[in-house]
Amino acid sequence: MNDYEFNQYQREQVIKVMAHNTFNDARKQVAWHGIKNRLLRKPHRLESWDEVSGQGKLDQQHELGTQPVAIKEIVGSMGRVEDFDREFFPRNSRSFGRWMRIAMAVNKGVGLPAVELYKIDNHYYVKDGHHRISVASTHGQTFIDAAVTEIVMN
Repeated sequence: MNDYEFNQYQREQVIKVMAHNTFNDARKQVAWHGIKNRLLRKPHRLESWDEVSGQGKLDQQHELGTQPVAIKEIVGSMGRVEDFDREFFPRNSRSFGRWMRIAMAVNKGVGLPAVELYKIDNHYYVKDGHHRISVASTHGQTFIDAAVTEIVMN
């Protein structure tokens, strides 16, 4: 192994350790988020898309394009309500591998595709990109690029 290969290997290992530490710290924060939100009487769990979409009839849907969305406005999920808290910190280790791959890509400066969100009123629900949102949130990012589809219910 030459010096360049060794340096690349070391860099990769440092990135891996950073991502692992961030995941562990995020898992510890979930309990604190729950306590804080209970005290402030704010929701701690993500809303279920199935429950929200079942409250009315789909009237229209249209693409709004890709735009920055505040992570705090993303309140729900399609099928992942048990995996992340309201701040998108991981609630369990079930998807540790996927989370790590995305965190390592972010730490390397790799650009990631926009997440996919549904918008009802001023609330957003994740169709695709839960882990990208989680990694962004745990890194202190407040906005994320999203391909948004607006849903109008009646």
